[in-house]
Amino acid sequence: MNSLKKKFLAGFFIIFFISSIVLNIMIRNTLKLDNENTIKEEMDVLTKNSREFIRQQLLIEREDISEEAFVKSAYGTAVKLSALNGCYVAIRDKEGNIIEAVNTDIEPELLKYSEDAQYALQDKSYINIENKNGRYIGHFSYPIYLRDKLLGIVSFKLDFTNLFIHKNKLINTITLLQFITLLFSFAFSYYMASKITKPLNKLVNGIEEVTEGIYDNKVEVSSKDEIGILADKFNTMREEIKSYVESINKEKDKVIKLEAARTEFFNNVTHELKTPLTGISAYAQILSEGDVNDVEFQARAASRIKEESERLHKMVLDLIEVSKGNTSVDEDFSMVVIKELIESIMEDLNLKAKKYNVSIKEQLEPFYAYVMPNKIRQLIINLMDNAIKYSYDNSEILIECFEDNQDFYIIIKNEAPNIPEMVLNNIFDPFIKGEISKEKGSSGLGLYICKNIVDMHGGTIEMTSGEFTEVKIKIPAK
Repeated sequence: MNSLKKKFLAGFFIIFFISSIVLNIMIRNTLKLDNENTIKEEMDVLTKNSREFIRQQLLIEREDISEEAFVKSAYGTAVKLSALNGCYVAIRDKEGNIIEAVNTDIEPELLKYSEDAQYALQDKSYINIENKNGRYIGHFSYPIYLRDKLLGIVSFKLDFTNLFIHKNKLINTITLLQFITLLFSFAFSYYMASKITKPLNKLVNGIEEVTEGIYDNKVEVSSKDEIGILADKFNTMREEIKSYVESINKEKDKVIKLEAARTEFFNNVTHELKTPLTGISAYAQILSEGDVNDVEFQARAASRIKEESERLHKMVLDLIEVSKGNTSVDEDFSMVVIKELIESIMEDLNLKAKKYNVSIKEQLEPFYAYVMPNKIRQLIINLMDNAIKYSYDNSEILIECFEDNQDFYIIIKNEAPNIPEMVLNNIFDPFIKGEISKEKGSSGLGLYICKNIVDMHGGTIEMTSGEFTEVKIKIPAK
């Protein structure tokens, strides 16, 4: 970014420097031209007035105007012209030789220039500004004619020092002002370039940090201009990238955990399927041989085969349900009374609860809800079955349902062992199951199926664990 500042400053300096030089030259040329015009106008007036003065002077002093008369009146003419114009005046003959000369305050060494007189001999008016030691002397001569006859030459030497000093002072003042302006402009440009490039440097550093995976350092820019807006947009983008990356990492961790759990589950399923199949196969083989006369053994074998078959059947149903839950919703919504739906399944659940020395308490309010009845039935059965399996002996399970502000709630609360935090945080993921249960052979899919059912209804489900384990479901009633 330093190169950007250098380019900006160098470009500004070059442009301003060149423009200052061009402007200075133009001003100098303008002042020079103005001086030349001033001097020319002054010489035109001097020529006109002096010619008329000389003609009148000759007419007054002489009846005939001749070369001799011009020479004889040279002194008086020179004195009067010098007094009237306040300058050096010389009267020359037609060969250019000085007849009379009257000086005011011009030093003799500044009067040596004579080319103007040579031009006058060629019938030309000529002025030359000579600079000697800071003095600007104007040399001017013109010929005097009478009836197309050259009588002589009049030469003037005027001091234009004040005019040129004024011009030079003006040029120096302008040059100084340009230099000061250049310095202030350069300083201001440096300040503005720093003000622009400093936040840009911060943005570049911020981009490099984001490239390296560092998202916590916010780019601080106090200005409210376009750079400040750019910094705000960058910070917003950085936060979004950070959030997106964190989301990806969470999903990645979740996928890793899910894959590990899936692998573990299928390893368990393989083992669980193999175990009952081995028992079923063994009992079936013994019974098929027909040599068993022990009625008690036959009854035990038949019971064992039935239990293992039911276990296999339940595992297969859970797998089928997971597949269905992941692919489609195969039931229509209808308006039902949730209280009646829950009461219809409590009879079977009470029988199972008594088997495990657990009682069920109901607090159910009557209200209508637009749901998939069979899915809600399956949801309650799974949750209540889970509560029965994990509750302490001689404890009570409370199930509530009520409507509140366009939503209805189902809450199941039971006394059970505390669920480890790592398990609780992922309790609704597939293949997650607790370790302490009154039944063996849990597939770890029940709560995952419940979560899918709640999601189908656009609701939420959450579980807390402590002194009591509580599952809270919230679903839109309509």
